[in-house]
Amino acid sequence: MPAMSNLYKLYLVTDQNMMNPLNIVEVIECAVQNGVTCVQLREKNMETRDFVELGHIVKKKLNRHNTPLFINDRIDVAQVIQCDGVHLGQSDIDYESARKILGHNFKIGLTINTLADYNKYKNKNIDYFGLSTIYPTQTKSDVNSVWKASDIALLNSNTPLIGIGGINEKNAKQTLELGLDGIAVVSAICSNKSLIKVQEKVKALNNIVGSYYELKQ
Repeated sequence: MPAMSNLYKLYLVTDQNMMNPLNIVEVIECAVQNGVTCVQLREKNMETRDFVELGHIVKKKLNRHNTPLFINDRIDVAQVIQCDGVHLGQSDIDYESARKILGHNFKIGLTINTLADYNKYKNKNIDYFGLSTIYPTQTKSDVNSVWKASDIALLNSNTPLIGIGGINEKNAKQTLELGLDGIAVVSAICSNKSLIKVQEKVKALNNIVGSYYELKQ
């Protein structure tokens, strides 16, 4: 497993519909082989049985690369496949209930939309915060606000801060320079219509992220 500081630096959040006609498992494996360090399965409309089956397949693939797997929202699916953790939004099951159910063997990532969200959870045992959204995006229909650089600067946290929303190879560097510990991407990877394009995009993002971390050291 990557060191904690690098665990979330290039985080893929899946969108199977956007990947069509490519196979989601092939896209994920290609992405991980070329630099993605963490994967979140986000399948809002998938039947539970199908979600569990997909989760088992993806987990087996990711285990070969020591890459962690998170499940969006569905703690029941996460428990069944025994993945690394879950990611919760502000409208999902509350953090305290999730932690009570999952215990401390599962990581929990949490979306925060505002400074008020951060202040509410900053002293909880959250494994990372997902700042949503950094830029306007078509992949989330429930976005009410965009994070300002001045607000991000106030997040004095030992918990990793991961930006999501409209991030691609053109703005990845400036996004990390906001003081984030990693970037989460959806369409920048999932919207490509060939595995060669997926490989190219992930390599480009990985080079940007890698160069940024080298300069920080």
